[in-house]
Amino acid sequence: MNFKAILSALALVPSLLTLVDETVKSVETSLDGFSGADKLKAALAKLDVYLDAFAADVAVLASLKTILTPLVNAAVAAFNVAGLFKKVDKTTAG
Repeated sequence: MNFKAILSALALVPSLLTLVDETVKSVETSLDGFSGADKLKAALAKLDVYLDAFAADVAVLASLKTILTPLVNAAVAAFNVAGLFKKVDKTTAG
């Protein structure tokens, strides 16, 4: 990746972080009761649409997509610690 592509990727990161947070919250709300794996797939699909629309450089796009799963997982972990997401106790649910 060239220097211009690196700068382009870095410029998108703040927006991407906000988008990841909002996407994770949206998916958590709309897919209540679905597995974490299903929610991750849905979040990644939504984020892919955003990146495809805004990252014109293929190298930038590829680089940003490699960090999506860790960013989504980090957002979910942070929201869990903050108590924003309700955990379902699978031993009593049913």
